[in-house]
Amino acid sequence: MRRAADAGDTDAVLLAVLLEKAGRTEEAEAFYRQAADAGHTGAMVNLGNLLRNTGRMGEAEDLYRQAADAGAMDATLNLGHLLYHVGRMDEAEAFYRQAAGAGDLEAMNNLGVLSHNAGRLEEAEVYFRRTAHAGHARAMVNLGNMLLRQFRVEEAETFYHQAADAGTTEAMFNLGVLSRQAGRLEESESFYRRAAEGGHSGAMFNLGNLLYTAGRMDEAEPFYRQAADTGHAAAMHGLGNLLHVTHRADEAKLFYRQAADGGQTGALFNLGFILHKAGRSGEAEPLLRRAAKKGHAGAILCLGTLLVDQGRAEEAKPFYRRVAQTDA
Repeated sequence: MRRAADAGDTDAVLLAVLLEKAGRTEEAEAFYRQAADAGHTGAMVNLGNLLRNTGRMGEAEDLYRQAADAGAMDATLNLGHLLYHVGRMDEAEAFYRQAAGAGDLEAMNNLGVLSHNAGRLEEAEVYFRRTAHAGHARAMVNLGNMLLRQFRVEEAETFYHQAADAGTTEAMFNLGVLSRQAGRLEESESFYRRAAEGGHSGAMFNLGNLLYTAGRMDEAEPFYRQAADTGHAAAMHGLGNLLHVTHRADEAKLFYRQAADGGQTGALFNLGFILHKAGRSGEAEPLLRRAAKKGHAGAILCLGTLLVDQGRAEEAKPFYRRVAQTDA
């Protein structure tokens, strides 16, 4: 969503911008309306943005349309965004085409997205290529993603490299994945590090995995922790594994619990397994049952063993049968 440029703004619009930045949205709205009623298209766009952000889509659309009719390309683009997000794709496409026709790169990229989602892949590629060649980093990533899905890996890498050079962390992450799949581990590590430094939580997690697999535990741990701090459940699980194998079981259990709460079935099993081995079978059983219900083979076997250890052999039989069926 694009804000109108400040050039030519009236005092009312400038004051509204300052009030909005300060979180005083009701006052900002009043000053935007004053300028919009006087025909100021920038105020119409900014007021439309404010209204959209507060869920008043109909009012926002009306203001964008007024500004677009007066020739404001920012309004044309934002109207396309609004219509896209409320599912009115045909109308959105028409406004994106208007903005693209005026040379707006974001609109061209969005036309590529719309075309791709509609199954018009050749058309999408044309839009992405035009926009990427004009230097639009998001289009480079979108084109790379599209080419990769078509198994055109070398072409995809070319555009990911361009986007990475432009500072796009998603492209760095994707290059890390492709390099690792190709066995180029040093190159993969380099790309993951760059993406992690840019705040990409998936890169932090993957870099942790790469270092862990290489036995570089001390280096892996901070990256797992960084990703876990962002709420990345798989990183919590990975950190739990690292802590467990480095004999910090109490801390490992903490992260396994967090990962399990985040939907990681393996963490449920690992936590249940640790508790069972520690003689805390009453706590372990519900965790193992939850993991077994989700089909985790290790949890099914461990639950069967737990039940046998408690003299509940008849209850264990169905779980052993499930293990046998899985192995068959």
